[in-house]
Amino acid sequence: MASAATTREIETLAAEIGDKVYMDIAKWHLYLQDAKLHVPLAERFYPMLESGELSRSRQRRVTRNVGGDRGRKARHPFS
Repeated sequence: MASAATTREIETLAAEIGDKVYMDIAKWHLYLQDAKLHVPLAERFYPMLESGELSRSRQRRVTRNVGGDRGRKARHPFS
C-alpha cells in the first residue's frame, strides 16, 4: 500500500499530466484528465521516475497499454 507522501506525489504527477498532455483526436485536443487517463499513467510512471528507470521506450510501452482499445487505427500521439 502506498504511503500518504507517495499518494500525494502521484496525485501531483497526475495533475501535471492531466493538465499538460493531450491526445490529438480529429484535430481536437483531448486532455488526459478529461479522458480519465492521467491517474493510471501517473501510477505507472511514478515508480519509474523514482527509480530513474523512465526511458522513451518504457514511456511508449506504458502509453500504449493504458486505456484499453481505442480502435484498430488508433495511435497514441503522446507516445
